[in-house]
Amino acid sequence: MSESQSQPVWRFAPSPNGLLHLGHAYSAL
Repeated sequence: MSESQSQPVWRFAPSPNGLLHLGHAYSAL
């Protein structure tokens, strides 16, 4: 999961699904 750590996406929404955290990432940007 080294790739996940590099992405600040986990800060916004560290959800187990992964799909949700992606959606939040776009909103943050």
